[in-house]
Amino acid sequence: MAVTINVNITKGHSISVDGVATYTLKYEVTSTTNIDDSIFIFERDPSDSTDYFYTVSTPAHIEEYPSTEPLDTFFRLDSVELEFTSTTDRETAATRIELRIGELAEDYQIWLTANEGLESESYSS
Repeated sequence: MAVTINVNITKGHSISVDGVATYTLKYEVTSTTNIDDSIFIFERDPSDSTDYFYTVSTPAHIEEYPSTEPLDTFFRLDSVELEFTSTTDRETAATRIELRIGELAEDYQIWLTANEGLESESYSS
């Protein structure tokens, strides 16, 4: 039961009217095997409903946070687009995000293997 995460990565840049350069980095999950495709964690600021990228999911995040509307303040999506003021910052972030995506695939595989064959039952009195 292999876990795979396929991601499309887009890097771009733009220059504003006042000459400020912005470098973009976008990740979009295109397909997965044995894992939900919403792997990017966002945090919603309750004061103004602004969503901020928080991290790449862990197996616990996949199980805990919804992939649509926020539960409390955190939720998951299948894409993230970030803006940077330098290519160095963008490349540093890209390296970290890609490492975390790889770790998620490995860790989720371990989690699936550890939980394979387990059944859950609930009892009430």
